[in-house]
Parts: sequence; C-alpha cells; structure tokens
Amino acid sequence: MSLWRQLTRGVRALAHRSAADQDVADEVEHYLEQAAAAHLRRGLSPEEALRAARIELGNVTSVREEVRGYGWENLIEMLFADLRYAARRLRAELGFTAVAVLTLSLGIGGTTAIFSVVHPILFEPLPYPGAGRIAMIWEVVPGGARNEGTFGMYSELAQRQHSFEAIAALKPWQPTMTGAEQPERFDGQRVSASYFGVLGVAPSLGRAFLSTEDQGNGRTSSS
Repeated sequence: MSLWRQLTRGVRALAHRSAADQDVADEVEHYLEQAAAAHLRRGLSPEEALRAARIELGNVTSVREEVRGYGWENLIEMLFADLRYAARRLRAELGFTAVAVLTLSLGIGGTTAIFSVVHPILFEPLPYPGAGRIAMIWEVVPGGARNEGTFGMYSELAQRQHSFEAIAALKPWQPTMTGAEQPERFDGQRVSASYFGVLGVAPSLGRAFLSTEDQGNGRTSSS
C-alpha cells in the first residue's frame, strides 16, 4: 500500500469509523471469497471450499481487529483514549491533581531556570574568534589538587612554549569602589598584557596593554 493511500485511509478511519470498519469487513469477505474460489478449483464442494477458506483465515473478528491495528490511526485513537481516561481520573481526584500540577510546575520552572543559567556557559560558544581553540591551563600538584600557578610560572611558560599562538594569565579581582554613597563591589580580573590578543578582541575604548606593563614597576604610556 502506498504512503498516500495509507494517509488517506487513516484520515478516513479517524473521521468515519463506521465506514472504515465496513471497508475492513469487505476486505475480509473478499479474501474469503477468493480463497473459497481457489479451493473450488481444486475440486472441493462449495460448502467444503468455504469451510477450508474459513479455517485458513481463522477467526474473522480477530482478523478484522488485527487489520485495524496495522494502521497509524490506531495509535492516534489509543493516544486520545489514554488522554480521555487520564482526564477523567484527574477530575475524579482533585487533591492528587493539585499536587501533581504543583509538582510539575515547580519541576519545570526549576529546570528552566537552571538550563537558562547553564546553557550560555556549557553549550553556547564563547563570543570570541576561534573560541574552540581557547584553553585554560592549570598546574596539578601531588594529590590531584589544582594550583593556578604564579605570574613567574606564566612568564617562564610564555618564554619557553612553542605550541600556542599566544598565552596570557588572569586572576579574579573584586575591587570595591567607595565614595559618598554606599560602597559597591565589582567583579573583574587582573590580566597580563597579552590577554586581549589571546581572545582575539580589542578594547572598545582606549588601547590594549603594553608588554612593559607586565613587569614590576612597569611604565605606561598614552597614545
């Protein structure tokens, strides 16, 4: 049976169940007639041919139900039947329904909130050119603990490495701005001069850091 015929037959079965059932009954009856005719050609009497055809086919009602179960529309009917049954049970037990709805609401809301936080961190690419090539390096000390290292270690690594296009150091920084009003704490980073070069971006205002600013008592210059 072609796909188009299966679709049209399924839609017709959903819209006109009685007509679809009659079509199945007609198909089963046609098969019996064809099978009985084949037995007649082998020399059996009409009664014996029909009996042999019925034995070959089996229970007619079971065959009709089996034929009905092959169509995709049967799955749709089962789904709607399950939904109707679930709706009746929920109406009959309002206390359980309220608890279930509240639990689902809290679960869906919590999951959505967590995903909205985790998605930009774990799944979305970083907003930098070649973000997939940016990596973080740590020192692992005996025992498996992670050590972020020192600026001197970064300087040695920057001078001796030959595997990276650029390398930079960073350290979390939380300065506090004080004044006439309530003090305010900011989140920032202390970074090396090559920081913006590693990320492949340029400052929106002003200039990038100079290599001389990576040194102790390094001087800055304006441009």
